[in-house]
This record gives sequence, structure tokens and C-alpha cells, in this order.
Amino acid sequence: MNYTRYIILAFLIIIFSDNLFAENRIINVDKIMSLVSGGSKKTFLEKYDSNHDGRVDYIVRSDDSGDKVMEALDYNHDGKMDDLYFYSDGIIVRREVDSNFDMNIDLWVYIKNGSLVEKYEQDLDFDGIIDKVKIFGGD
Repeated sequence: MNYTRYIILAFLIIIFSDNLFAENRIINVDKIMSLVSGGSKKTFLEKYDSNHDGRVDYIVRSDDSGDKVMEALDYNHDGKMDDLYFYSDGIIVRREVDSNFDMNIDLWVYIKNGSLVEKYEQDLDFDGIIDKVKIFGGD
């Protein structure tokens, strides 16, 4: 059985657990990207420059079976990743966005079954505290 994706997911949860369950949730994009860029020997990192300006604006990390583990995009092409996607078993489970381009995540979107938005949380004033939570539907 392939445990690589679970090890990576567990590692990310441990690293960010203080932030994920605290009232103050300042999560720096550079910290996430440094963890993702390090990776393990059983994952593969690909980088692309979609607009040919010499700067990477799309990164994807896959496990040894080819399933995506994480994607990062530089939405505004400023050289800094600001739109992050996290996968489990190759299926998207969460999206994290730095909507004001200050290098801190301020929008978390939780995705169920790879396509349904289950919940989102938003830091509207960019102080690291969740100001808005919206939960969609039920089971």
C-alpha cells in the first residue's frame, strides 16, 4: 500500500495544526512552499512558467503513483505563489488563497468529493482571525 501521500498530509497537518485550530490563523505562503519544495524521495515536483516571463508561476507535487498531492499558482504573476490546492488520493480536498497578495493565506475552501464546496473560512480584514465562515448543505 502506498503511504507517501498520507505521510505528506500528516506532516502538513502537524506543522500547521497550531494555526489551523487557533483563533489567530496567520499562515505564510513562503512557509508552505518551503515545505512543499523540500518534499520526499517518493514525490515529484514539476515547475512551469506559463507566461514565459522567466518566473515559475505553477508548481505541482505528485506522489510516486502520479496522483497530485499539491498545486500552487501565482495568480497575479508577481513571482509569489498565492493560490494553493491540496489533494488526498489525487482528489482535491482544500484550496487556500492569499487574496490580497501579502503572502498570508486569508481564504480556506474545504471541498467534499472533489467538487462540492463544503465550507469556506475567510479573514476579511487580513489580521489572521477568521471573520466569516459559510457552511454549505448537509450530508
